[in-house]
Amino acid sequence: RVEGTAEGLLALVDKLLSSSTAVVAQTYLIQNLYSIPWHKGGITHDRPMEESERVLASLVSSVEAMQATGTAGLMFWVGMANKDGSSYWIYPTNNSWVSSQAPKDYHGAKTSGIAWEQMVNVTDDRTGFRSMDVFWLGKAGKILEPPCSGYSYDSTKTDYYVYLDKSGSGWMPKMTGWDYEAQFAGGVTVKDHGGNYSGNAIAGLKLNVFEAQLVDMISSVGGARGGAAGSRIFVIDKDGDLVISSVPGVAYSCPGWSSCIPNFGATCSDAIIQATVLEIQARNGMKSTSTFVAGPNVISTRFLDSLGGLPLAAQWLIVAVEKIDCPRNHYYDSDDFTCKICIP
Repeated sequence: RVEGTAEGLLALVDKLLSSSTAVVAQTYLIQNLYSIPWHKGGITHDRPMEESERVLASLVSSVEAMQATGTAGLMFWVGMANKDGSSYWIYPTNNSWVSSQAPKDYHGAKTSGIAWEQMVNVTDDRTGFRSMDVFWLGKAGKILEPPCSGYSYDSTKTDYYVYLDKSGSGWMPKMTGWDYEAQFAGGVTVKDHGGNYSGNAIAGLKLNVFEAQLVDMISSVGGARGGAAGSRIFVIDKDGDLVISSVPGVAYSCPGWSSCIPNFGATCSDAIIQATVLEIQARNGMKSTSTFVAGPNVISTRFLDSLGGLPLAAQWLIVAVEKIDCPRNHYYDSDDFTCKICIP
């Protein structure tokens, strides 16, 4: 087989999506800190300030390690939404608003380019103003006073918290928006060392980073074989909604700051993706993994039930479309999906 075939592209996509494990690991880090008794270095929710300081130190170290390997680019944010409405969140330097606003110096101290939010003054009746304070972090994760901004927020009313509170650990069924960019949010249920429910550790995954890498992937295997012009990689869920695509701008639209809407694959504006989805639905109703020839293309599909170790609420189907482009005096054998020389 020639490198860059449809099945080969699926293997590359599997490797790409597996990088989300580094993002999910941050939610497990928070979960583990809560499971350890306080006197052994864990977290107790009744001590919110000490709790946030301990989480901050651990998260900063972990996020900095992600940034060193390049995997932090996949993450919008990660944090903890406690059941009483308090919360804390960390934003790596790749985040759009952080990278555009982070100062090099803040009140005489050098910043790390990482932002930290925390909200701890929750009223007992939860009817008063709850201030989410936003801080820049210095070296070694030191919170730089005073807060650079603040706003009212109740994390328990977010779509992420409500879904996880009901369904348990995993990814949300559909994408959402954050700062006019599409994200996929998920997380894990958190309990303290006594087994009491504390809340949810949640992370946001940047879909446009995945898409940019899909574009590069298609371009790199194209060349003389015409892959860049006629081949496609995309992910579609069991409902027929697109998740990501190697064609920029066709998988979803983001009409609002926190609103991104997936496009339906069968009516996609890209003719190749639309025809491929319709072909898959006509053949097997998206119920099986297969490789087959349809017109001028070889199509390979593979199901995905989990992402980064967390279950997907709506099963994904990864699809690779390879344009058949055999050399002169060759024909395409659809039995073993290879180009073979014509015998006179």
